[in-house]
Parts: sequence; C-alpha cells; structure tokens
Amino acid sequence: MFLNFRCTDMQRKKKGRSTATDSLGKAVKKSRATTGCSYLQQKAVERLRDEVLLEVQDVEQLVTLGRKLSACPYYGSRAAVSDAQVCICIHCLLY
Repeated sequence: MFLNFRCTDMQRKKKGRSTATDSLGKAVKKSRATTGCSYLQQKAVERLRDEVLLEVQDVEQLVTLGRKLSACPYYGSRAAVSDAQVCICIHCLLY
C-alpha cells in the first residue's frame, strides 16, 4: 500500500522551473527542477516495453529488467499489452 502511495505521489510532482538567485537575492536564471519519478522516463519505458515483447517473463524478471534499464516494470509491461499476443495450448490425453 505504501509503495502504491509513493508511486502516485511521485507522478503528481511535475517538472517545474525554479528561480535561482545571486548573493544579493536577485533572480538570475531559471533552471529545470528535477522532481518526479526517475523510473518513468519515456524512452526507458519504451525500451523495457520492447524487451518485454521479446519473450514471456515473470514478475521477478520484469523487476530485474526494469532496474537494469531504469524503467518502471509496471508501465513498461502495461505499454506492451496492446502489442502482446497470448496463445494458450491445451493438450488433453484421454485414457
């Protein structure tokens, strides 16, 4: 539950602009603030999506791959759903 809250909280934090000041307190320039989830980088999630589509993986494999690529395994696998194909084969033996 805590992890879900932290994930949602980090996604709500938008990348904004913060004002830098000099020694006199005057605004000097604006630089980009770095808030938000570092695992929700669009390119990293797309790389993870592509890797997920190569072969069937379980949850532990998704987490390991997500850490390796610095991408969120949930959003990477969710992005792969539209292109995923599932084939179920049932083999019955009658005696």
